[in-house]
Amino acid sequence: MRSLSHSGSRARLQQAGGFTLVELMMAAAIATFILAAVLSSYICMLRGFTALANYAQIHQQAGIAVEKFAKDMREVNNVASFTSSYLKVSIPTNFTATGTISGTNIITWSYTNQALRRTESITGLTRTLATNVTSLTLSLYDKNGSNTATLSSAKGVQIDIHLRKDVQSRTVSEDFRSARFDLRNVP
Repeated sequence: MRSLSHSGSRARLQQAGGFTLVELMMAAAIATFILAAVLSSYICMLRGFTALANYAQIHQQAGIAVEKFAKDMREVNNVASFTSSYLKVSIPTNFTATGTISGTNIITWSYTNQALRRTESITGLTRTLATNVTSLTLSLYDKNGSNTATLSSAKGVQIDIHLRKDVQSRTVSEDFRSARFDLRNVP
């Protein structure tokens, strides 16, 4: 009797089954492919979100810089010095009863080390308005709209600013702004 019960348990084990080594290896391979696909999708989405966040940052910086530049240029009454990456202007702050200027604020716009900076003479405060600036060009124009290098004939100024953010040596986000302003208070 003993041999019958022993052979009966062996039959039950074979019926209960299990996974063979081949089946386990196939399941592991399929799971690896699925995991690789999920991770690839995750990395791709992460790169896209990073690029979008970088673009939003440089786009916002460019907008703020050009807006502040525009405000200053509308108030300028004198261009003190100029290069293609440096502009020093005078903005009236106080007037006498007869309307003559009695006080000025000297504003300096400069581009160095991939940053656009604005400095005020009254407060001595230097503020970085944009980083990741790959190029900045300032141009002066006379009353006829022609380029000029003569400060006394300048009636307009143009700013061209290009920002780019790289991640791991790859350019992922770029923005370019160009704006031209009349110097309303320049005689």
